[in-house]
Amino acid sequence: MATVELKTSFEPETLRAFMKNEFRMKVEFKNSDPEHIYWCESDIIAKAPLSLAHDMPMENGRIRIGLLKPNSTVNKVVNLYTLPNNFPDSYRINFVVYLYDEDGTISDRIEETSSIECRQNKAGASAGVSNATGIES
Repeated sequence: MATVELKTSFEPETLRAFMKNEFRMKVEFKNSDPEHIYWCESDIIAKAPLSLAHDMPMENGRIRIGLLKPNSTVNKVVNLYTLPNNFPDSYRINFVVYLYDEDGTISDRIEETSSIECRQNKAGASAGVSNATGIES
């Protein structure tokens, strides 16, 4: 059984509500297996208002991580976006990681979830947003 860990971090760490956002997600894949090399790729599922495309809704994507050597770490960066209809909430990003062994068969399938917070901007009232309702004037 493969022992791969997945860690995510975001830049910026939080999103702004009621406006388009662009943010970067750093994904770290760590192979703790001392013996095996795996080819690794991952599906990314980001439901609306998150999107993998800057100009249209796009929920599903795939990243190719490459070879995970024994006791090694590989980092990838994914750009994500929000549509302008995002509300203050926590938005989940789901991962399905596939590990292929030397025979080219799926050795392990790992499902992970990460989330990013979307917060209302305190200065939103001066920008034409009502703090009470979140409706633009």
